[in-house]
Amino acid sequence: MGHQFRALFKGAPPDRLLTDPNFGGVRHIQVPSWSAEEFDQLLCRAPALADYLAQAPTRLRDLAMVPFNTRLLSELITGGAVGGLGQVSSQADLLRLYWEHRVDGHGLPARVSLSRVVQLMVKARALRAPVIQAAGNDPAMIDILCREGVLVIVDGNRWVQFRHHLLFDYAAARLALDPSDIVSGAYRFRKAEALGLMLSPALGFVLREIWETEIDHARFWIALDRLINDEDGDPIIRSTAGRLGAEFPAAAEDCLWLCDLAISGDATAPKTLSHVSGALVVRLEDEKNVPLEPWVFLAARMAKKPGPVAETLRFLLHNLIERIKDGPLIPMLGEAARALLAHGLAQQNVEFIVRSAIGFVVDTYVTDIAASRLLLAKLFTRERLNRFGHEEVPTICYKIAAIGAADPEFVTDIYRVVFEYEVTEDRQTQLGKSRILNLTSNARQDYNGARWSLGEYLPQFLENQPRAAVKAVVAALDGYLRRVHPVSEGALDVQLDVSGRTIRLREDHSYIWAHDPDDQYDSDAESLTRTNSPQSHIGMARLSANARLLSVRIWVTASLIPVPQRAITIHSMKT
Repeated sequence: MGHQFRALFKGAPPDRLLTDPNFGGVRHIQVPSWSAEEFDQLLCRAPALADYLAQAPTRLRDLAMVPFNTRLLSELITGGAVGGLGQVSSQADLLRLYWEHRVDGHGLPARVSLSRVVQLMVKARALRAPVIQAAGNDPAMIDILCREGVLVIVDGNRWVQFRHHLLFDYAAARLALDPSDIVSGAYRFRKAEALGLMLSPALGFVLREIWETEIDHARFWIALDRLINDEDGDPIIRSTAGRLGAEFPAAAEDCLWLCDLAISGDATAPKTLSHVSGALVVRLEDEKNVPLEPWVFLAARMAKKPGPVAETLRFLLHNLIERIKDGPLIPMLGEAARALLAHGLAQQNVEFIVRSAIGFVVDTYVTDIAASRLLLAKLFTRERLNRFGHEEVPTICYKIAAIGAADPEFVTDIYRVVFEYEVTEDRQTQLGKSRILNLTSNARQDYNGARWSLGEYLPQFLENQPRAAVKAVVAALDGYLRRVHPVSEGALDVQLDVSGRTIRLREDHSYIWAHDPDDQYDSDAESLTRTNSPQSHIGMARLSANARLLSVRIWVTASLIPVPQRAITIHSMKT
């Protein structure tokens, strides 16, 4: 439907100052709120409004900044209907008070007359109706409602319409849509009837009314579930339902009823939850001050049984973790991230969920270091590496800095495994899922990306955690040697005593396979010991080229000697 409107109203907006930048190619006018200067000028000319707002709550003044609300509020104040203004917190509250003052005061005849007007408009798919038909058996009531400012007669007294389209929306909500019928599904917005564009604002008022009737909002979520999952329903209505499901929640428990239904095995609730989460992301992109607490609590509750809602939980965590960096909600996100990863690891084939969850667990690693480490360690079992190593190991290594800051010893283990394990298959893999630019790689290249990430992180690791970093280099080299250059039988094996510590030296023939330690094209463990790399400040810059790898492997022991910046040079053991 949005594409149709863009086509129907294609063109440049008539006034660039009254334009929504998102619709630069659509002819439209955006009526903005009053500026502070404009509003002050208005109050100077409306002293009754100014006097009331001077002592009114801030939320009421904020509502008055919208021109339509300004007029409603001014008319209520000048008409003496100020008794309920103290409870007004939304435009819907303001319209309700206006309705009570201008319509309900005339009793049932006024409601019957307006109901007839609304029905004629809905039937004609137009926001006006023939005045003779609208008058029915009570033409005097049309005149009364016109004097009250609810209706206006236009075009040579032939047509009647509401003074503002928002008044039509509210009237349709009060007179044409019954909340009980929406909840039960008795009233359906069928696609063929094409009433979505006309009645979706009215539906918003009805759903707000339903939302406010219960603490757990059960009837609201039931109504939303029916609307969203009606495959024959109007697409605008279904979209509106999802959007309102993302707009109304503000308290921590607001979404939990729907979540409990979704994880209990209900057939349609998971889809409803998915639609609402998608609408939330759109809202997060458009608005700055969206309350995040209900969505974090929702994610935490979904984590209790992630199976039926795993994809939605993944989607929700992705958008919440990137926006919440500290505070009391972070531990809840960490728990949900670990639950999602644990669920993924228990399945046979959910690689995409696992890869996403790995990132989430790393991002929230500090919320529970021991639990996060225990879970991520499962990625490095031989069985897991054989199946998914080329996909999962690069994912964790890409964010290795976050782990290194919190758990450097675990990073040392990661260096050892990554450089010891080898992926040899050249099976083709996909770089993304684009249908336009279909890029491919292979499993071996993907896995080598993990080693590259570890090499890039090493200077920072050495700077911040030098002891653990040196251990990591030693562990990586040991793993590399076992994989590529295993020690041959009869190799020289000696022990030295250095300051009361025993150091073992074993011949590894590195003078052959590491003859050029400054090779810029090394991509394996040799690259970790280049003398012209930033990590050379640990004391390896002057080591003999043929012995560097060997000396690095004893550095971890020598570095424990409490002598600042001590460097040990072991010359090559050529025989």
